[in-house]
Amino acid sequence: MLFDITNYNQYVLFFSLIFFLGGGVYLFRSNYVSIIDPITMHLIWMAGHLAFLCGYMFKNGVSMLPAFFFLNMLLYTFVYKFFLKRNTIKLFSRKKADDLFKKINRIKIIFIVLLILNIISKINFFKFILSNPDVSSWFMYRFTDMQGRDPLFRILATSSIIFLLFYTFLLFAVMKRWRYFVVIAYGSIIALEVVAGGRSILIGVIFSLGLGIFYFSDYFKITEIKKFTNRSLFFVMLAVLAAILVTSFYSSDYSVKDGFSIVTNRFLAAGDGLEYYMNYDGLHKIKSGLGEYIYSIFGIYIKRFTGEEYKNVGLQLSELVLGELEFTQGSNYTFLLQTMVLGYQFFFIYVPIIAYLSAKLRTVKFKSISFLPLSFFLSSTSYVLSEDIEYWVLLMISGLLVFYFVIYPINKFTFK
Repeated sequence: MLFDITNYNQYVLFFSLIFFLGGGVYLFRSNYVSIIDPITMHLIWMAGHLAFLCGYMFKNGVSMLPAFFFLNMLLYTFVYKFFLKRNTIKLFSRKKADDLFKKINRIKIIFIVLLILNIISKINFFKFILSNPDVSSWFMYRFTDMQGRDPLFRILATSSIIFLLFYTFLLFAVMKRWRYFVVIAYGSIIALEVVAGGRSILIGVIFSLGLGIFYFSDYFKITEIKKFTNRSLFFVMLAVLAAILVTSFYSSDYSVKDGFSIVTNRFLAAGDGLEYYMNYDGLHKIKSGLGEYIYSIFGIYIKRFTGEEYKNVGLQLSELVLGELEFTQGSNYTFLLQTMVLGYQFFFIYVPIIAYLSAKLRTVKFKSISFLPLSFFLSSTSYVLSEDIEYWVLLMISGLLVFYFVIYPINKFTFK
């Protein structure tokens, strides 16, 4: 049976989630300037795991494996907090404003180039629209897209939208140039993502805007940050509503109520891989060891050279439940599952390393202003390292290629 929160005591799940989320917000309160920040999404992810494990142990009793996962999540949380920089850090100060404004023409050009690249990456979606006039089918495109995408389009789409957000925020909120144009342009890209089935894209974008506030906090007054937070909370509610409506289009049998249940399920469904691992004897059925760990992260790339058949850990876990599958999105390859594949006896080394790297990537700071977009990219994707390392590797490949082959050359080019 696939993951479903109704299999567990709803009161235990709800109050556990509230307890751990409230505790997390209090614990990390000195690490962001606005609660609208990607770190809040990460706190929800951590709290969701802890709440699920409480529900699991309430139903099945306390045993070694769920207790091990629970304690490792707590270990990660406190090590992550220990190494995380406080919100007083100045990642970009007003003193560098002159250097930034000298690059205004390059910044505008980079925005246009990234916009064009992102539109190009959606060519297959435009073809899908033309061949499928039924609007409700457009919301299912993400499932078609997952089954095979041109590698170039995937590279462009994966990171260009993050860099595009950075330049949108830079032009709109910091430099106050092209304000209407960048909002309409970026808003159109996000609208396309939503129509293509990206039900949570709006929530991610809103919280990522908070990262812009964190990066350029020297540019904003406390009253402006509070105003941004209050307005953003309203838009978060609209984004959740959009997610519910998009989900209701996933099947002709779904109602808005079904969409609400599925979206609610997602708050705790980050623990689905753990459930499969515990209920279907993943400890013995999922191979472990250093070689298996390396292959679990890079197997999708290695198989292109070796020709071997490769199934990622998420797919293997789904197959434990459903039997052999040709394709499925699968569970996220979280650090808890990474630890089991590497070898659970190494948890005391591996978990702190992942927590340390995630915390440090949050506030990467380069000396050259030309690397500011890369710094923002590394920060906005830092959480993915612990949440799904396989996807994080794809993000790094995509981000570094787009940065060094598109953004950096334009940044260094001298305009007469």
